This record gives sequence, C-alpha cells and structure tokens, in this order.
Amino acid sequence: MISAMQVRGARCALGLVLVAVCGAAVTLLPAGIGALGRKGGTASGSQVDIDLQPPCDPPDTFTHVITPGEAFSTIRNLIVTAMENHPEFSANSADDPGDPNANGFHVNKQGGADVDHLKICENDANIDDIGVSFSGGKDLAVLNKVAQVNANGNYRLVVDPVVGATFDQTFNTTAFPNNTAAGLNTSIITSLTGAGFLVADDGVNFVIRKSGGLSGVRVFSSDTGVVILCLDVTTNQLYGSAGVPTISQVAMFLLVVMMTATAIWILRRQSVRTT
Repeated sequence: MISAMQVRGARCALGLVLVAVCGAAVTLLPAGIGALGRKGGTASGSQVDIDLQPPCDPPDTFTHVITPGEAFSTIRNLIVTAMENHPEFSANSADDPGDPNANGFHVNKQGGADVDHLKICENDANIDDIGVSFSGGKDLAVLNKVAQVNANGNYRLVVDPVVGATFDQTFNTTAFPNNTAAGLNTSIITSLTGAGFLVADDGVNFVIRKSGGLSGVRVFSSDTGVVILCLDVTTNQLYGSAGVPTISQVAMFLLVVMMTATAIWILRRQSVRTT
C-alpha cells in the first residue's frame, strides 16, 4: 500500500521538477552586460528597446523614447532605473569590460540569478555602437542584417566566443562589395564562416554560433546609413526551433519526464486505492 508519506513525496517531486527546470536556467551566470552609445555622446531621437527574459517567465521589454539632444548616459541611466524598479530584476550602471568607452550597465534577476538573454535594439542615427555580453557565455548571438548603407564609413563587428580567438572585423562601406547592404551582409557571413563560426540567415537576422558558445557581440558603425542596430545573446531554448539541444539538455529532459511520470503513477495508484 502506498503511504501518505509517499503521496506527499510524489507531490513534492512534481514541485521539484518545476524548480529543477527553472533552477537549471538560473545558476549559470552572474549578470548580463550591455553597452549603449559612447560616453559623452548625445542622441538625435527615436527610441531604444531592451528586452530581458528571466528564467521561466515571459520577456519584459523596457522602451525609452529618446528626446533629441538627450545624452546617451541619461538614456542608459533611465533604462537602468526602470529595470531596477521592476520586481524581478536588479540593475546598475557599470562599465562594460569589453568596451569601457561605452555607457555600460549590468542586469540580473533579483537575488543574483542570471537572465536568459539580453537584447538591445535602437534606431537612433547617433548611437553607432552597442554591445551585449555574458561573462560565462550563452548558446548563440542574434544580429540584425544591415538594411541600408550610405557607403561613407565603416561597419565593425566583434564576436567573442567562449573558447577561441575573438572575431574583430572592420568592413569599409565605401568600397565594393560593402557599399551596398546586400554586399555587406554577404561579407559578414563570409568572414564569420571563414573564422569558424556557424551563421544562419532567417531573412531578418544572422544567428551566430560557435562550438563552446558565445560570450558577446558588438557593433560599431560610422556609416550613416546603418541606423537600426539590434543584438541579442541568448539560449537555444529561447530561440525556438533554431536551437539544437545538446546532450546534457536531452538528458535533463528525459530525467524530468521520468520524474514526472513516476510522481503521476504514485498519485494515480493512491487515487485508485481510496475510491
């Protein structure tokens, strides 16, 4: 006969399954690091969106509509305050070790747990550098494809893998083939794949991977046609079907299924005996 203690244990197991699933996502890294515009710079208008996803929760987006002439540091500070005032997050203004000349910030979940991803999008013509990084790495980076170039500057892309050399390539947009958006996008793919990265093109974004994961991605652009910059460093799970589960993820999934099935079987046996 199944005892009341076993039933309580089964119910607890169901709860622990959920805790384990969430806990597996929150124990990896201390904080997401973002960089938004150079120190001392001012904006021309439009807006900035920062998207955060705490483990096991829907994403939260923090939007700031920019006032022309507003300092980049002010924009950063206002967004940090909004994130800090959110019940799920803890944020502060801090330098980005990879780009100390930028207006940096750190953000994590209340209590110190890691967020699953940090995405920054902006479409202000004066913000020509942004970055996202996690010191311990994530599965992939997402970079929006270039929609327009004015053939009058440079486009610099920096991708930091967890293992191996940093990719740091500057593309001159005044010269063929980088003087068109299509040509620049082709050059980006060719350069990344030549450096050992895997690049998928979903029509809007480049999805960048490398064995061992990525710790950060940054874009600096002096070409006045490159206005929209959007970066995300995230996990396979959050990127949906584009992600390929690792062996450890498969094992975790099977363990969760077995624990859940066992708990349900015990509860059903108890239900049958008491009817």
